[in-house]
Order: sequence, then C-alpha cells, then structure tokens
Amino acid sequence: MFGDWIWLAEQEQENQRVLFWDGFMVEDLDAPCDVWICATDKYMLFINGVLQGTGPARSTRQEGWIDRYDVTSQLRKGKNTIAVSVWNYGCSTYQSLYDHGKLIFDILQRGEVLVSSGESTWCMKDAGLIPGAPKRNVNLGPADYYDAQCGDGSWFLHPDKINGWQKSVVCKQVNKRLRELPERKRTIEAKRPKRIVRIQDVECDCQVFTVNLRRALFANRRDADETNLNAFLGCVLRSEWCQRGVISFPNRRWNGIFGSFRVGEKVYEASDACREIQVEMQEGENFFLMQIHGKYDDLYSHIEFRFSHPLTVCPVKERGFFVTLPTTVLTTCQDGRHEIYEDIDFFSEEETGVFACCSLEELQGRATNVKWIPENDV
Repeated sequence: MFGDWIWLAEQEQENQRVLFWDGFMVEDLDAPCDVWICATDKYMLFINGVLQGTGPARSTRQEGWIDRYDVTSQLRKGKNTIAVSVWNYGCSTYQSLYDHGKLIFDILQRGEVLVSSGESTWCMKDAGLIPGAPKRNVNLGPADYYDAQCGDGSWFLHPDKINGWQKSVVCKQVNKRLRELPERKRTIEAKRPKRIVRIQDVECDCQVFTVNLRRALFANRRDADETNLNAFLGCVLRSEWCQRGVISFPNRRWNGIFGSFRVGEKVYEASDACREIQVEMQEGENFFLMQIHGKYDDLYSHIEFRFSHPLTVCPVKERGFFVTLPTTVLTTCQDGRHEIYEDIDFFSEEETGVFACCSLEELQGRATNVKWIPENDV
C-alpha cells in the first residue's frame, strides 16, 4: 500500500464514525482503475457519490484484509471524489476484535497512484451518529441510531460543499499485515419493493430501558469475553397508580444482563426459562433491585416495563440507574491445568445482605459501594 493509516485528530471515543474524502484527477476513462482499501471496524466506500461496497472481512489487530474494487465505470474526466465512512465500535464483539479506528486506501490506474490516504485527506466526525445507542447483541456492534438534524445523510454526494472538514492525522506505529482478500469481488444490486403486501400501525406497548454497565463495572474493558460476577443493578420507579403489569427481559443471559429482582419488599424470580414476570407496583416510589449473578457474555441490560400507566425512573442522580460494584468476580482460563468455572452458584453474606435491602436509603446505609450509571449509558 502507498497510503498511510489515518484517523481523526481528536481523541478516540467508543462507538465513533468518521467521514473521509479526497479528490483526484482522471484523464483516461478507458484505463482500468482500482481502489484498494482496509479499515477498522467497518467502512462504506463511495466513488463520485455511488456506493461501491462495504467491508472489510473479519480481521485481527495483527492482520487485515484489503478489498479491491474496479471503479473504472464510475470515473469522470477531470475531478473525481472518493468518500469513505468508517465506523469504529471501540470494543470487541464476537465478530470483531477491538482495534483503534483507522483507514488506509490507494487508487491506482496503470500502476500510477492517483490518490492515497494521508495527511491531505479530509475528515470529520459523523455528527449524526448517536454514540450512546444500545448494543442489542453480543455478536454485533451498537445499533445505528442516526440524528438527521445533526448529520448530513447525503454528505458523500458533494463532500467538498460541506463545512467542518479537517486534515487527517497519520496513525503512528501501526503494525498490521495486509493481504488482499482472496475472494471474488462483491457486487451490489439495488432491490426495491415490487408491491405492498399490507399496511399496519405499530403500537408502542412497553417502555424499554437499555443500561450499558461496561464502564460502571469494568471501566476500561474492551473485550467481549464471558464474565462470572455478582453485583446488583437498581433504580427507583415511580408509579402514579397502584397497578399490576409485566417486567420482562428480551435477551437470554448470554446476550444481556438480567436476574431475579425485588420491588420493595417482594422478590420475583427470573431465569432464561422465565423472563416475563407479573409485578405489583404501589402508588408512588418503588425500589427496584436486580441480581447480577452468574455468567454473562455481554454487559448490557435490556429491561421492558409493560404497565397500563407508564413508569418513570426517579432521577436521583444521572438517569437514575445505579450498580453496586462487583463483590465476586471469577476469571476463566483454559490451559490444561486450571479449573474452568461454571456459573457462580453462591452469594456471600455481604451480597445476601445487600439484596435484602428494600429501599435506596437502606442500601446506602449499609455503606455499599453504589455507583451511578452515566446519563449517556442509559
């Protein structure tokens, strides 16, 4: 590759998408022209505003796959543009390993470099991407939540007419071996609906809260390994009426955090086989405390509330959710000598005492290490 690995000059953030573009001149429209490109974690490539493809194939920190695209048919005589959107998750999934965000590309015609990535490449953060979007699945990255009032969804059509671009910076000490993907070139075919089957309204029948516990429980953790731990997640729920409803958990434990919980003085059992629980809510404030107990493969908790009258989470601090920091953590390993732990099947005396608390005041009175979840993690 002739280009350099490049990225935004700002400090890297979790779940960040960066936009890049550059111009190049073409005089011969008949000579074959190829784009060579690689990025972490995901990219979308546009030539003169036309999507050419997405990638790359699954890579590691030490090795990456280069995609090659024949863009000859997309060229214009004179000035042309390459635009690339690169989405970096900032953490591992079961399909990708965490690596710093970066992009590298070359455009070659008859062996001549028309343009390559470097300090002259323009870039900016995609202001429309909502970084605090929920991560619904341990296999995938965060959901693509986009605010079109903040970002320009058609930026790749005329990037030179948008303000706010800055020069890219060259990433230092990148030690990644690059190899061309040995598969056939992928093609894109536009598919559009041919007929309307039915029209229906979608009714919102529940409140859904997604709580990202990664930073609260394990501050700088980037991996997606399974974790055995004991801790607690809680909040104070306000109900305007005395009512009966359902608290449910859409994911099984391998794909989200949930467990048995109490509402006030009553304890409700939850398991993979029983994830929809009938619950009584008293008028006023109701203390909710859930066990984080066992083996989990992701550190997000997805909680659904189905009640006739909506509940509110009392904003005691931040957005109202808190965790007690783990009192028990088991680290698994497999090297032929050490024990491989199954799910944690015990509570310590301290943990049993914490779960016996029926109010936030009682919990705080036990001098338990309570940590409030930041607003952008709910």
